[in-house]
Amino acid sequence: MRNIAIAFSIFTAVLLAPSVGTQAAVESSTTADRWLIVDCLLPGQVRKLGGQMTFLTPRRPVKTSAAECEIRGGEYIAYDRANLSTALGVWLAQANGGDLQAQNYVGEIHEKGLGVTPNFEEAARWYRMAAEKGNARAQSNLGFLFEQGLGVKKDLAEAQKWYRKAAGLPDDGPIEAPRPATPSVNAPAPAAGGNGPSIQIIDPPVVQTRGNPTALVRSGLTVLPLIGKVTAPGGVISLTINDHKETPDRNGLFRTEIAVLGKDTPVKVVAVDAAGTRIQTDFTLVPDLDGTRGLAAPKSLSLAAPKRGYALLIGNNDYRKLPKLETAIDDVKAIADVLANSYGYQVTVMTNASRYDILSKLNEFREKLTENDSFILYYAGHGELDRANLRGHWLPIDAEPDSPANWISNVAVTDLLNAMAARQALIIADTCYAGAMTRAVFEQPPASNRKGIWRSRTVLSSGGLKPVVDGEAGSKHSVFAQALLDTLRANRTPVDGLALYQRLAGNVARAAMKLGVEQIPEYAPIRFAGHEAGDFLLAPRKL
Repeated sequence: MRNIAIAFSIFTAVLLAPSVGTQAAVESSTTADRWLIVDCLLPGQVRKLGGQMTFLTPRRPVKTSAAECEIRGGEYIAYDRANLSTALGVWLAQANGGDLQAQNYVGEIHEKGLGVTPNFEEAARWYRMAAEKGNARAQSNLGFLFEQGLGVKKDLAEAQKWYRKAAGLPDDGPIEAPRPATPSVNAPAPAAGGNGPSIQIIDPPVVQTRGNPTALVRSGLTVLPLIGKVTAPGGVISLTINDHKETPDRNGLFRTEIAVLGKDTPVKVVAVDAAGTRIQTDFTLVPDLDGTRGLAAPKSLSLAAPKRGYALLIGNNDYRKLPKLETAIDDVKAIADVLANSYGYQVTVMTNASRYDILSKLNEFREKLTENDSFILYYAGHGELDRANLRGHWLPIDAEPDSPANWISNVAVTDLLNAMAARQALIIADTCYAGAMTRAVFEQPPASNRKGIWRSRTVLSSGGLKPVVDGEAGSKHSVFAQALLDTLRANRTPVDGLALYQRLAGNVARAAMKLGVEQIPEYAPIRFAGHEAGDFLLAPRKL
C-alpha cells in the first residue's frame, strides 16, 4: 500500500525543519531548497526624472524561488525559517498601499498562522478589502471563510455569493445546479453533537439541486448498482435502502442493486446507530435521455481550454530506504501515453526521482508556463503524514523513513503551483493527498458565460487520509491508475475535472471493495494555490 499524505485543507506555510540525517541527505536537501518558493523583497529600482534627477523606487515584494531571489539581489528568509513576522514584513507595506494581490497574501498569512495561532478575523478583514475591489482570489478565500465559519459567522448564502463573484457571476442570477466537490449526498448532521451516523453515496454521482438531489441513469437501464458508505462512531445497527435491509462491510461500505422504474426512481437510504439515532438520505434516479449522463462539459467548452497543455508525471518504484512499489512507473508511462496521443499534451516522465530532481523540474515548469497553458502534475509513489504538524509529504526516491530532510512538503508543492502562471493546473496524486479538503459549494459558471478565463488549481486524489492500494496481484497498474486510464481512453468529448472524477470514483470504490479495502477518490480546489474559480478543462484531440 502507498502511505498517507494529508489534506490540502490543513496545509500551513511552514515546512518542518529537517532533522539530522545522513550528511548526504542534508546536503541534497539544502541544494534542492534553492527551488522552493519564498517571499522575496526585491531592491528598489533607480529611475531617472528629467536630465538631472534620479530617485529610488520602493522595494517590491514577489513570490519566487530562493535561487531567483538571490540572482535579482533580493532579501528573503529561508523557506523553513519564515514566520508570521517575516512574511508580513515583506507584504504589509504594499498591502497598506492598496495593492489587491498583496492584501490577499496578507489575508492568507493570517489564515495560515505561520508558527502562531491563525487569526481568521484578521484574514477575513484583509480578504474583504481586496474582494470588494474585485480580486478573484480574495473573493474565493473570503467565500471559504464564510462557508466554514472561520473568523466570520457561518453563512452559506454569503459564501456562495463570494464564490459567484470570483466566477464572474451576478449575485442574484440563477443558480446552475451547483455540483458538490465529491459525488456524494451527505444527510444532514444529527442534532446530538454531530456524533450520529452519516451516509455518503459514492456511485452513481448525485447532483444537489434546489429540489431533490438527482442521479442520471443511462436510458434503457433496468438495474443500477449503488455504492455508498455509512459511518457512525458507536456503530451502525441498521441500514436499509428502499426498505430492504443491507449489511455494510467492516469499513462501512455497501453495495446493492436498484430496480430502475420507467421514469423517476426514488431512492431512500436510512441508517440507525447503536444509540438509536436515525438519519435518512433521499435522491432520485432520472433517465438520461440524450445519453450524455450529464457529466461531460459542453463541446463549446473545448474553446475555453488553454491552447497548450503540459504534463509532468512522476513515478517512483525503487526506493532506497523504503519498501519498493510495483506499479508506479508503469502507471505514469501508460497515462503519459494517453495524455500525449489522445489529448495532445506535451509530457515529461520522471521515474525514480529524487527530491532535487522533482523540485528542480517543477521550477523549470514554473519558469516556462504562461497564462495560456494548462498543467497536469501526476505523482505516484509513497507519501507520509507528519502527525506532529498534521502535514503531508511526498516521498522521493532518496527519502528516509525517520528523517524528513528529503521529503517534499505539500506546502512546497502548493507554493510552486501558486507561483506558476498557468491558467489551469491539476494535481493527480496516487497517494493519499486531498484528505478532508472539500468545499460545500463548487460553483460552476453557466456554459454560456464560461470563457475559460479563471485561474483554477484543483487536486484529484486516489483516496482520503488512509493508505491506498498499489495494485492487485499480477496487475500492471494500481486500482486508481487503471480506473483513470479506462476513463481517459473512453472519453470522446471535452470534460472538466469534476466530471472526470465522477466517472472514475465509483470504479475505484468497486475495485477496492473486491480487495476488501476502502478507497474513495476525492476532488477539490487547492487552498493557498491561487485558485480563483471554475474547473480544469480537458479536451481530447479531434479524431
